[in-house]
Amino acid sequence: MAFQAKRKFQRSVQREAVKILSPAGIEYATYEDLSAGGLKLWLDHDMEPQTTLSLEFSLREPGQTPQNIKVVGRAVRCIKTKAGFEVGVQFLNLQEPTREAIQKLFDGNDGPF
Repeated sequence: MAFQAKRKFQRSVQREAVKILSPAGIEYATYEDLSAGGLKLWLDHDMEPQTTLSLEFSLREPGQTPQNIKVVGRAVRCIKTKAGFEVGVQFLNLQEPTREAIQKLFDGNDGPF
């Protein structure tokens, strides 16, 4: 039986900066595991699941000018780690052109396996 990933979307494992606007105010963090479904934030504090966030970050495609992305997301989990807090964020309003731009990161690449 072949390996079946449980993820719905392929993910980019690059770490990038993100600006977060939440009920607590504006802060800056790092994200990774970007996909058309969401991303993982690395924070120095916890965050309640179901918290709605406005995120701003640059999508960096090789050989292209960075594309500025603004999207609304919802925290779906928060896990304490040795390095801080890992927050899973699900996108709520990803526009089709942005989804396509994220998906282009994976064109011609079947993932890390």
